[in-house]
Amino acid sequence: PTDTPTATPQAITLVSSVDVKPLDEPIASATKPDADAVAKLEKQLRPSQLEHGSGDGMLGRVRGAGAGYSLTFDCDNLPAQVAYDDFVKTPAGDEALLGSFCSGKSVDRASSPFVTSMRSSFTISINGSTVTSSSSNSREPRTVTGTLPFEPSGVVDVVLRPNPATVGQTLDQSTFADIPLEFKAVPVQKDPFQEMEEQMEQLRRRAFPGGGRVIRIP
Repeated sequence: PTDTPTATPQAITLVSSVDVKPLDEPIASATKPDADAVAKLEKQLRPSQLEHGSGDGMLGRVRGAGAGYSLTFDCDNLPAQVAYDDFVKTPAGDEALLGSFCSGKSVDRASSPFVTSMRSSFTISINGSTVTSSSSNSREPRTVTGTLPFEPSGVVDVVLRPNPATVGQTLDQSTFADIPLEFKAVPVQKDPFQEMEEQMEQLRRRAFPGGGRVIRIP
């Protein structure tokens, strides 16, 4: 067997600046984007869908009130820094906070400089029939994950309301766009277990065209 090379310890010096502010001083300064910047924010931040599960490939609890959901926002080269609380609103008027996000770098994102994209996916196979859901995000994705007290379906509205307090979780952000955004008719990902149940029902009907019945053999 060959000898395994040993690593040589080296001392490194990390340099960082810290901005200490009084408790009564705002963490971040509000900015008012112009109409062109607002239009870019509306286009870029619109989520593609409300997904079931945690958004990282794990479904978690995906059914009923209190189930896990996630929304992903593209924060790559935004025209303004943002900090938002993310609300989900149903056509019936039910509304709940899903979570929060901001465009600055947080400790966990800064600690992984080689990760430039995120992808979530899951696959369910039944007798050769496969259901797959996946999403691919930009270099600067922000995935908001949380639970909802209701079970959305079809479409929902996603409402973003500025929350400067979230800026305190970042390393490099000191401003935020003081402009609320609302995205109408965001699709809700179909419940993957509902799809599986529908496919199983189709297979049952094909196997038993007359509805099927149990025959007991003495």
